Amino acid sequence: MICILSFIFLTTACHAKSYNLTQEQMQIKNFGFSYCLTKFNSKPLSDEASKAMGGYFQKGNHDENAYKNIKEFINNYVVNDNNVYKDTNDKSILMTCLDLYNLKEYNDIVKKQDKFIFR
Repeated sequence: MICILSFIFLTTACHAKSYNLTQEQMQIKNFGFSYCLTKFNSKPLSDEASKAMGGYFQKGNHDENAYKNIKEFINNYVVNDNNVYKDTNDKSILMTCLDLYNLKEYNDIVKKQDKFIFR
C-alpha cells in the first residue's frame, strides 16, 4: 500500500512540474490567476484577488506589456466560458480560473512573455 501511494505521489509530483516554469513565469502565471478571480461579481473575492495581483506585479520582473498580454488572454477565456453550477446556476468562478491555470495554452502564453522580462 505504501509503495502504491509513493508511486502515485511521485508520478503526480513529476507531472505537476511538466511545464518547467521559471520563477519569473510562475509570478506572472499567478498574477493571471489572481486577475481571473477579479473578472466575476464577487466583491470580497475580487478585493482579495486584486491585492494578490498587486503583490505578484511587485514581485515580478516583466514589462507592462507582458501583463497586458496575460490580461487579454484571460479576458478572452472568461468571456467564452459559460460554466455554471447546476444547483445554483451561479458562475463557476474558482473552477473557471483553475481550468484556465492548468491550460497548456495558458502556460504557452506565459512562456511567451519571457521577451518582456527585465534583465
